[in-house]
Order: sequence, then C-alpha cells, then structure tokens
Amino acid sequence: MDFDDSIEVPGDQDLKHWTLKLPAKAGVYLLWGEKNEPILLATAGNVRAAVRRKLQVNTDQTGKQRTQLDKITKGLSWIQANSTFVAYGQFHQLARKIYPEKYRQMLGFKDAWWVKICLSERIGTMRASKKIAVPGPDEYIGPWPNAKAVKNFIDLATDMYGLCRNYEMLRKMNSKKICTYAQMAKCCGVCLGKMSAKEYRGLLEEVVGWAEREKRLEKQEQLKEQMNQAAEKLEFEAAANKKKLLKRMIELENQDTVWAGNLRQFGVLVIAPGADRKHIQPWRVNGGTIQSGEAMELDQIETQIRSIVAWAKPTAQQWPTNQDELQQWRESISMVSYFLFRRHSDQCLYYKLDNLPKTADLVEQIKSKFKRGKIAPLKTGPKAQ
Repeated sequence: MDFDDSIEVPGDQDLKHWTLKLPAKAGVYLLWGEKNEPILLATAGNVRAAVRRKLQVNTDQTGKQRTQLDKITKGLSWIQANSTFVAYGQFHQLARKIYPEKYRQMLGFKDAWWVKICLSERIGTMRASKKIAVPGPDEYIGPWPNAKAVKNFIDLATDMYGLCRNYEMLRKMNSKKICTYAQMAKCCGVCLGKMSAKEYRGLLEEVVGWAEREKRLEKQEQLKEQMNQAAEKLEFEAAANKKKLLKRMIELENQDTVWAGNLRQFGVLVIAPGADRKHIQPWRVNGGTIQSGEAMELDQIETQIRSIVAWAKPTAQQWPTNQDELQQWRESISMVSYFLFRRHSDQCLYYKLDNLPKTADLVEQIKSKFKRGKIAPLKTGPKAQ
C-alpha cells in the first residue's frame, strides 16, 4: 500500500505555516527521520491537526520536555481515510510492512471469539477459541462479541444435544472410571458406549448447521412442537425443560448470534462514507479479503443498489497458502469482527452477506445514515512509535 503524498519538513517555515499543505481530513500518517527511518505511524481524525500536536514542543506536569519529535522528524507521509473502518485497514497493512517484527502489538483490535468444532479428533469436541485456521475437517462458528457469548452457545448446544461435559473422560475411554454426568443421564453417554463415536460426530455436525440462521429457526419450531406434545401427554417436566431451552435459544438469537455463522461463509458488505457527503464507498469482505468498490453518488443509490449487491455477492474464499498469509487472514477477519461488535458510533453500515435486507430497506437505511449529515468524525485510533 502506497501513501497518497509525502512532504519534507522545511526548516525555514514555522509549524502552522508548512502544515497547511497537509489534509485537514481523516487518515493515517507516518513521521520519518533523516535516513527515512520510521518514527511514528498513527491514525487521526484530522491529519493536519494531529501532526501539529505531535511536532509542537510539549512539557509534562513536572516541566520536563517530552520526546522532541520536531527535532528528529525530517518528513512525513499520509494516506486519506473516510471512516474508522478504512483507517484501521490502512494502518494494519502499513504496520505489517513498516514494522514486520512488532506490528501485532500496535493493532487497535484483538482476535475475535469463535466456537471450534473439532471433528479431526477420534471423538469430536467443542470448545471456545480465539485462533482460527482454514476450515476442514475442523469447523468454526462465529464471530462472537465475548467469551460469555461463546459459553452461552456451547452450554445451550450441550444441553440441547446431550453432548459430553467431561472431555477428559472421552480421552480416557478405556479407563474404568465412570463419568458422573453419564450416570445422571446428563449427556448422551458416549463414554459408556451408549452412542458410537460416529453417531456423536453426527450431533456435532448438527451443531455446525446452527451457523445458518434458518437451521436455528427450524430447531426453535421443533422445540415448540416437542413442548406442546409433552404437555398434551401430561409430561409437564419434559415440557418445562423444552420451554427453558426454547427461551434460551430465543435470547441467544436476539443478543449474540447477529454475526455468527460458519467461517466458510464469512462475508460482510460495508457501506462507508465517500470522499464527500455526496458519495458513499462500498467495501466487500470475503473471508480475510477486503476490497473496495466504486464510489457512488448518494442521490443515485436507488438505481445503483442492485449493482452493489451483485458486486458484493459471496464468492469462493481465497484460503491462505502459507504462514504469513494465514496470519494476515486471521488479522483481517479479527479487524472486521471488531467493527461488527463496536458499541460506540461508527461512520459505516455493516451487513452480513448471507442475510442482506431487501433492496428497498437497504436503500432507506443508507439514505437515513448518510443524508442527515450525522457522520461521526474519525477518532484517533492505533499508533506506533
């Protein structure tokens, strides 16, 4: 990734004068020294104002001068960004290139949470994970906003299908010890031979199917039917248990599964601000690949929305083929996931590609977001020195 422009610090002009050449817009900037060595890489809501703050002489409360960046900075480069999402993406790519050994500590986001379905093991297991890999044979469901959401999903799936609650026992199936959960009929009893390993893997594969919202809704309907049938047979305890599971499923659906899906189908459409308030910029996320589309006039969105949706249509993912590509793929997915769960305001709209709204609703949401002039300013994000 190249910078938009660069400038050397003129020694015969004051700070306020020569920085007028810098854009008073959001972006990523790099301060560099006499030998073109990097000094500071950072994002800013206003590049010009940020550079002025960094290069002016500052003193702390004790009266001691801080690092005098104005004395060692010989020039700077910058690239414009129109949203926090775009700025973080630019910072990520530049940091990888400029600081290959330490850039991971500079990133303003952390790895997302996932549910890992380990089908590569003799008897499959399910666990929380923050480190994803290319699916197959293991599968990943996510992303999730936090560890609590992952636990809620795993606990619900475990109760729903009677999955093993003691994986250590599965690893010691030849042991003479008997699992307490199996004795209490709290699980399917695979460790006691009540179910074969193949049948148990089939249950885990059903859980993988939960990554699709339609499958979860189907399961809700099944629970309703089972609850009603149990009530008709006066099996009130069974009916109550089904009712509790149904309630937990509905609560999970409303809160934490908005973005959850199979990692194989991880795709997001991002509608970001354009270079001015008359334009928008679509971005397509397909796995770990993030691509920008053509900027479009906001007034033409009604006629252009179908082309945006067609362009963003999910395609076969490009899986990483080496360790470096794998790391970048993970980081890109983590960055996108970070924005999907941001609690504060952002300049962009985010849509799951396999669950896009109707075109009329999409148009209305875009116009409502960008035509009212309420696009939040880009806040300062990650920086590295």
